[in-house]
Formats: sequence, structure tokens, C-alpha cells
Amino acid sequence: MTSLSVDVSYDNLDVTFAGSVCRQLELILESMRNELFWLKNMRYELSFICPVCCEGGIVGYCDTHRKKGCKKEECFHFWSLSQFCNSKKAINCNKSATAKSTKIDIRQFAPWLASSRYQVNTL
Repeated sequence: MTSLSVDVSYDNLDVTFAGSVCRQLELILESMRNELFWLKNMRYELSFICPVCCEGGIVGYCDTHRKKGCKKEECFHFWSLSQFCNSKKAINCNKSATAKSTKIDIRQFAPWLASSRYQVNTL
């Protein structure tokens, strides 16, 4: 089990909700894997859209489509749960040349991290 230290207070309801969503998604995916033979070897992991380069669900500048404000899902940048939990230092997004700050504040994901198999220590 990985430990992630964050200085944040979050509502127990937030953790309960996040945990319920995660469990429901896991049940759906496991059910699909068991019922559909072509998905037997499927792997999945919880990921979060990058709050730096995809703020508001929009890519600041898309190199693929060469335009500002791209909304195509295939252009989004995601961070996996394991990347957040295995990070030894602050996480920085290097995909946005125009972002004021490239540092990702993991505290905003605390309810999701606490509801996962990973442990979050709050100070």
C-alpha cells in the first residue's frame, strides 16, 4: 500500500461518494470481463484529467489539431491514480506552454485517493 501525504480537510460524504463511484465502476468492469470473452485480459486503472493542461475539460492548445480549446477526448491528458500515489515529489504537467503554474495540487483529488486501495495521510 502506498502512502500519500496531503494537507487537506475533506468531507466524509465526499469520500463516501467517491468510494461508491469507484466500487460501482469496478463492478461494471469486472462484470464485463466475466461476461465478454474478448475482455478477459482487459486492464484498467482510475485516471484523472489533468487540471493544468485540460482545465475545464478543454485542452489549452492541441498540437494534433493545431487549435486552442480542443474538446476531443483523444487529445486530453490524464494522470493515473498510481502516478499520483507513487510520486516522490510534486507532480508537474509539461504539456501546457501557457499555464501560469504547472504544479498539480493533489489535494483536490484527496477524496478519490482516500476511497481507493491507496492510503492517504492527512496532516
